Amino acid sequence: MLDDGRTVGEGTREQLMRSCPQFADLMAGGHEEIDRVSGESDLWPDAETTEPAEPALGADVPEDAQADLGGWLTRLPDAAASMAADPKVTRVAQMLKPAKGLFTAALVLIALSSLATVLVPLMIQRGIDEGIAPGDHRRLLFYAILAWSLIAGDWIFYIGQSLFSAKGSESVQYGVRVRSFRHVLGFSLPYFEKEQGGQVMTRLTVDVDSLSRFLQSGLVNGLMSLITMFGIGVAMLVFNPLLAVIALSPIPLVLAATIIFQRLSTKAYDRAREDIGKVNSSLQENISGLRVVQSHGKQSIASQFFQKVSDAYRVSREKAQRYIALYFPFVVFCSQVSNALVLVAGARFVADGTVTPGVLAAFLLFLGQFYGPIQQLANIFDSFQQARIGQKRTDELLAMPQEEPDVVESDRTSADGSRLSGDIRLDDVSYTHDGAVEPALKNIDLTLDQGSSLAVVGSTGAGKTTLVKVMAWLYEAETGRVEIGERDRGGLDRETYRRRVGVVGQAPHLFDTTIAENIRYARPDATDAEVEAAARRSGAILAIARLLRGFHYQVDDGGSNLAQGHRQLIALARAELAGTDLLLLDEATAHLDAASQSAVMDAVAATDATTVIVAHRLATAARCDRIAVMEHGRIVEFGTHDDLLAQDGRYRRLTASAEATVGAPTTSG
Repeated sequence: MLDDGRTVGEGTREQLMRSCPQFADLMAGGHEEIDRVSGESDLWPDAETTEPAEPALGADVPEDAQADLGGWLTRLPDAAASMAADPKVTRVAQMLKPAKGLFTAALVLIALSSLATVLVPLMIQRGIDEGIAPGDHRRLLFYAILAWSLIAGDWIFYIGQSLFSAKGSESVQYGVRVRSFRHVLGFSLPYFEKEQGGQVMTRLTVDVDSLSRFLQSGLVNGLMSLITMFGIGVAMLVFNPLLAVIALSPIPLVLAATIIFQRLSTKAYDRAREDIGKVNSSLQENISGLRVVQSHGKQSIASQFFQKVSDAYRVSREKAQRYIALYFPFVVFCSQVSNALVLVAGARFVADGTVTPGVLAAFLLFLGQFYGPIQQLANIFDSFQQARIGQKRTDELLAMPQEEPDVVESDRTSADGSRLSGDIRLDDVSYTHDGAVEPALKNIDLTLDQGSSLAVVGSTGAGKTTLVKVMAWLYEAETGRVEIGERDRGGLDRETYRRRVGVVGQAPHLFDTTIAENIRYARPDATDAEVEAAARRSGAILAIARLLRGFHYQVDDGGSNLAQGHRQLIALARAELAGTDLLLLDEATAHLDAASQSAVMDAVAATDATTVIVAHRLATAARCDRIAVMEHGRIVEFGTHDDLLAQDGRYRRLTASAEATVGAPTTSG
């Protein structure tokens, strides 16, 4: 027997009942200890920080005024915010429209920057031919000042287009990320149960980030390169068509190599994106399940598997990089060949007087600026390929049908006062999991009086959890109806129905905030007194009182810094505070001690809500008004505890087996 981290007793159950007061109090229910936690306990210590309080978890967040920092640059366009919330937006291309003005402005500045880049060699040519050659220093200074002015203007244009493109790309990134997240929220629970979490996270993070990076830098640089190449090509043709043809003669080879490179590398990038999704899935799965990995001593196997998927990603990336390693040097080689041809032919043309030295110098500068963008385009191609795949995968995600769009797109800000009233009746309800051969629920018929409690017991895989999820409207029944008050789902829409149903599972999720805010999640406007009262009714008050800073104790993501039993108690307090009409507990008392379990059952008995409990312990089932025994997706027995014991059926055998195993009424549930 452990108490406050110390061993206070050891022995059999009978020996501890005689010699250990703590054990005896625990087995008796321990209400006295729970009741001793009074309002004078340090449950609400003063906050240790003076930082502004964040909005309550689960509260509707108002749209505050845009931040003044950065002014125009940080202000989100209204059209982008509206499109992010528009369910009709199903493609990334649609979300580019709010930023088209910004990208157009950036494009104009890019054109001006490219024009300045093309004019600088022209100023150098004029300076050589009209200033240096005749010895006219004033004209040389004039063209030098013009060249420096063009360079300064190019710098200003570059700053402007960078700001416009950055604002546009961030607006698109915001729209794509929020629209994708809202769309995913509309997927049903079965989707998340079968889909790897890492794949979903990759779509919402890596794919969106790759698109944003390309829009912010790759798109701008790519357009600048194309415009610069076009301008330089025109300028060379104007200067000397024959020398221009000689200079551009390697271009067909470059174009052919570009087409081959694009085809080969596209497949490699597609494979790499699939592989990084597997890497993320493996990483998330092993980190979230690290306790299981360590408890079974499987760190080496987990490491080997992660090494395997990481190596597959490395191979696919290296394959793409091999194509780049062949393509880039070839472009450099073609540019050098072009320079050599121009130098040889240009020198001959200068010697016979058909080309001036300034024109030859301008041509050599033009070639450096012409092939530079080609190499830059090749560098941008990596970003473009990742953005293209990200856009494709995001479009696929947005094209997936939502099972619950009504909940996500609702503009309801608070409960509308509707309630679930009346008896609950399941009429011929069946459900089959995706890919399963046999139904998890088979023609379930069940009637519960309003305000009554039902315990559901049975062996593993009997369909107990599936029954709870169908009643919670997390699963949609394939056949049959769930009627409340003789109306399908009580006549409520999905969102309102779920607001009136409280669900607590065996492994409840807690958010990265304080215990008080976790309990307050369903009712963000609840007072501290109401939060404490809910914790007391659910039996969580004792566990909270023992934590540093009580209700202000900071919970890690998922509740990893709390014991499993503590997480269940806090989740029960959360459901208790919500004041729901239908309370569904899926083995929610499995990890509770006798005192906490007894407090929970007292709260169930005192509540007006209809309660369904998937019971881990038959002592819990015995306190419910009715008990349903499930086997192979069917209810095989139904009645009170005494009635089922008298039938000498499955329930009586479960009870006898539990008592023989531990000397107290429990079951595997």
